[in-house]
Amino acid sequence: MNGVELGRAICDTYYEGCESIGQADAATLSVVDLSKTPALLQAYDAAGVEALMLVGFDPSYISSFGRATRSAENYGGNNTSEGYTNMVDVGDLIRKSSAASLLPSNDEALVSALDGAVYYQVKWHRSRGFGAIVIYERGLGSDLFLAQQANAPAQQ
Repeated sequence: MNGVELGRAICDTYYEGCESIGQADAATLSVVDLSKTPALLQAYDAAGVEALMLVGFDPSYISSFGRATRSAENYGGNNTSEGYTNMVDVGDLIRKSSAASLLPSNDEALVSALDGAVYYQVKWHRSRGFGAIVIYERGLGSDLFLAQQANAPAQQ
């Protein structure tokens, strides 16, 4: 059994367990090739630089990007009763940003890097998101970073 097969087995078994207890709507798992994360991080950083440059040209850009962030699939509740984790599905965010032409120079490269890194995924059938990799937003208008990186722990 190789790593991808093992990852698939873990995802499928976990998801089946979630379905059996009525919690499938809370499950989103992916098998990611960590050797592809440098290219993914480079594309992610380029998109972030583009966003920061666009804010410099048009301060209202941050509101548009914030709307895309709020409309993207998010995890952890993000409300007063469940708490605010501010975790957003990066694939869904970039697709929403692309539809709104928010990252015209870098959205395709980021989607391509994301697609290249994700080998397999499971998610609830009603999930709106891409369901691959989640980013953690430290606050509206602040910089973003990947919550799961190959060589660095997530910052709090």
